Parts: sequence; C-alpha cells; structure tokens
Amino acid sequence: MTMNKIRNRINRKIIEGDRAMTDSEIDALITGAAEVRKRLGFKSIWSLNHNDFDKPHPFVNAKFVRYEDHWGDKVGAIKVAIPGPTWLDLWRAAEELIVASGDGHHAFVEAFAPTLDGDTLDLVTGS
Repeated sequence: MTMNKIRNRINRKIIEGDRAMTDSEIDALITGAAEVRKRLGFKSIWSLNHNDFDKPHPFVNAKFVRYEDHWGDKVGAIKVAIPGPTWLDLWRAAEELIVASGDGHHAFVEAFAPTLDGDTLDLVTGS
C-alpha cells in the first residue's frame, strides 16, 4: 500500500475536534508506527489516530482482547490477555491475535471496542 493510500485511509477515519489531521501529522503518525512495527517485527499495521505507545490506554478495566470476525484459518473467536496498561500492550495483543488467526490480509489494527462486560475489548481490523 502506498503512503498516499495509507494517508487517505487514515484521514477518512480521523477527525480531531473540528479539523482533519494535516498530511505532515499523518506522515509522522505512519512513520512512527512503522518504526515500532519494524523494531518489534510485527506483521500487523497500526491504523489508529495516534502512536503514543508508551502511554496508558483508556480501557482500565479491560483484561483481554478478543478477535471474533476474522477471515483466518482459525475457527471461532480467539482471546488473549492484555500484557500491560499501554497502547503498545494493546498492539502486542492484537498482533498475537492476528498472527494466531492466520488472516494475513486483515492486518490493519483499526479499533478496540469495549464489550458489555467491560473486561474484554473486541479487536477491529481492516485490509
């Protein structure tokens, strides 16, 4: 996927307040996430509107991430523990789920959706 396609994809999804992110802000976001991805050897691609990986995520009661609607070889939902309190920990959990599912096509980590019980987040991916 080219940088322009990724930039357009992110900009369609992201509005901060009343303004869309600038191209330079999106480029910095993509570059930062790509550097982390390369350093950690991740197959998944971070596609959320920030890359504050060392900061705590807001899902303080969540203990698990579940991946239900995947296209991989693994049948049914897959669930893993969140290894810590940061955004990077959520990405680590998403990476584990995407790899375990066998779905190499839907590798974009797009969202974490809280479930009603509050201790589980549903992983939302895209391609």
